[in-house]
Amino acid sequence: MAQLTPLQLAQLTALIDERERYLRADLHREAGQLADEHYSDIAGPGADRGEEAVADVAIDTENALMGRAIAELDQIEAARGRLKDGSYGKCVDCDADIVFGRLAAYPTVSRCAACQTRHEHGQAHGRPAKL
Repeated sequence: MAQLTPLQLAQLTALIDERERYLRADLHREAGQLADEHYSDIAGPGADRGEEAVADVAIDTENALMGRAIAELDQIEAARGRLKDGSYGKCVDCDADIVFGRLAAYPTVSRCAACQTRHEHGQAHGRPAKL
């Protein structure tokens, strides 16, 4: 595990727990709203093509946001796995310690700043990314 103090690990774990609670509550709320809304409610009665397009965009946006929250929950689960196996705070690419400030800003991060930059640069240029 990275050179993190017990206090730092407790702080980071609390941040992860808090974010997970928020995401789960938000997903639960959004799922309830989607279940209550019907396409016709969003587009309106006798909707024209413009209103239907707006309804489509609203639904697609909501689905994308829910997908993003689910992906973040997957990242939280992966971070918990790293906490458990002792690799939390180590870069998955170069095995260097990830600085506490970076972890505090983004507790589920799995790469150091340099490797993340290389990862993003590789994806931007169509090269396969190392997971």
